[in-house]
Amino acid sequence: MTSASRTVKNNTRPRMVQALLATLFLTVAIGAANSEAAFANKTDNTKLEERIMHSRAFESVIWSVPLMNYKAIRDGYKEGAGVGYNDVAYYSKVQTWELEIPTGNNTTPYVIAYWTVKDGPVVVEIPRSTKDVSLFGAMMDSWQRPIGDVGPAGRDGGRGAKYLILPPNYQGVLPVGYLVLRQKTYEGYFLLRPVIADNSESNLKKAEQFVKQIKIYPLAKAENPPKTEHVDCYRKRVHAIMDFDVSYFDNLHEILQQEFIEEKDIAILGLAESIGIRKGDAFKPDDTAKKVFDSAAKEAHQYLINLFFDERGPEFYDDRQWFTLNLRGTVETEFGYTYPTFVDLDTRAALYYGIFSSVERLGAATFYFVSAKDTAGAWLDGSEDYKLTVPADVPAKQFWSAVVHDVETAAWFTDLPINKEGIASFTEGLEKNQDGSVDVYFGPKAPKGKETNWLPTVPGKKFFLIFRFYGPEPSLFNKSWKLNDVEKLK
Repeated sequence: MTSASRTVKNNTRPRMVQALLATLFLTVAIGAANSEAAFANKTDNTKLEERIMHSRAFESVIWSVPLMNYKAIRDGYKEGAGVGYNDVAYYSKVQTWELEIPTGNNTTPYVIAYWTVKDGPVVVEIPRSTKDVSLFGAMMDSWQRPIGDVGPAGRDGGRGAKYLILPPNYQGVLPVGYLVLRQKTYEGYFLLRPVIADNSESNLKKAEQFVKQIKIYPLAKAENPPKTEHVDCYRKRVHAIMDFDVSYFDNLHEILQQEFIEEKDIAILGLAESIGIRKGDAFKPDDTAKKVFDSAAKEAHQYLINLFFDERGPEFYDDRQWFTLNLRGTVETEFGYTYPTFVDLDTRAALYYGIFSSVERLGAATFYFVSAKDTAGAWLDGSEDYKLTVPADVPAKQFWSAVVHDVETAAWFTDLPINKEGIASFTEGLEKNQDGSVDVYFGPKAPKGKETNWLPTVPGKKFFLIFRFYGPEPSLFNKSWKLNDVEKLK
C-alpha cells in the first residue's frame, strides 16, 4: 500500500467520525425540538381548554341570570330574615339600604314570598282591596316570568281571590273556587306593593294589617291550612343580589338540582355540564377552574352593565338620556324573551342584572325611566354634583319618585352618609319652585338649604336613577310632558 493510499484511508476516518457526531447531534437536536414542540402543544392545549372553560362559564352566566336573580332573593331572605317557603316577608315601614336588591324603591313597602310546587299545587290567598289599601304586583316563576298580576290591575280585579298555582304539566283534577295559574318551574315568588295614600304611620299600619291576611299553603292541606308566618323585615340586612364571582357557579349548581328543567334549556345545559355543573352530580372544580370561573363571572357582570346602559332599550325621547325598562321584546314575549326560533339571552340577562320581578301589563299601574348619563352623555359620577328639574304636573295619578342606585350592584349604596335613598312627590318638606317644578339634587354633600331635596351619592362610584310614575297618565305616553335630563353643576 502506498503512502498516498494510507493517507486517504487515514483522512477518511476523521470525516466518518465527524459525520457520525453530526448525525448524533442532529438526532439529539431533533429530539429536543420535538420535545419542545410537544411541550408547546401541551401548553397550547391547556390554554385552549381554559379558554373553552371560560367561554362556557361566561355563557352559562348569561343564560342563568333571571334564575340566579330569583335564588339570590330567596336565599337572601332566608339567611337575613329567616323567611322560608310559604312565609310572607313584609315591611312595617318602607325598606331602606339594608335590603340589597336590584333597583328597589323606598316609597312603597314591599311584600315578598316564595314557594315550591314540586310536591303539588300551592294556594295563595289575596285579600279584597279596601278603600285605604290595595295591592299591585305579580306572581312569577323562578325565571321571573309573570304568571299573573294581582290586585285591582290584576286577575282578581281587587276583589281578592284564592289563586291556585300548578306544577309543570299538572294533570290532576282542578277544584272549583280558585283562579288557576300554571308554572313552568317548581319554584315561584311574588313581589307585591300595598298601595296607600302616603307613608304616614297610620297608613303603614293599615298596610301591615292588610298584608297579614295573605295566606300561602299546599292545596293538599286546604281543608285545615297551616298558619302562614308573616315576617317583618324592616331594618334587617338582606343580601338579595347576585355575586358575580366564583360562588356564582356553586349557586347555579345548587338551584339546578332543585328546579324543573324545560326542554328549551337542554342545549344550554350542555355548556354548564361541560364545566362540571350536572344535575344529580356533585360540583367539585379544582383551583384552576375556580380562577377561570371567577374571571368569567366578573367579565359577564361588566358585559351586562354595558348592555343595560349602552345597548339598552329604546330611549323614550329623541332628545333625552332617559330610557325605559321596556327593552326589546319585553311586551311581546311577556318577559320571557323566547321567540319561535331563538331565546334572546343577552336582553334577558341585561334586564335582570338591573331589576327583579316582572308584571303582565307593563305601564298599567307604574312606568319607569332609567338614566345613568347627564345632559352631555357622561356617566353620573358620585364625586360630582347634579340637579334634576322635574317639571310641574307630573303625569302620575298617585305620585312620582326618584331613587339613586349603584351601577355595580344595581342596588342602593350601602355606605351613604345618611339613610336616604330616594325622593317622592309626597316627601315631607319637599321644596317646590314657583312654577310648580321641583329641583332634586345629587352629590356627596347637600347644597346649603336644599337638604330635603337632596340625595347622597358616594365619591368614586357611578350611579344611575330610576324615575317612577305611579298611576301613569296619557301625557306621559303622548310625550306632551317631558322629564328633563340630569344636569351637572359647576
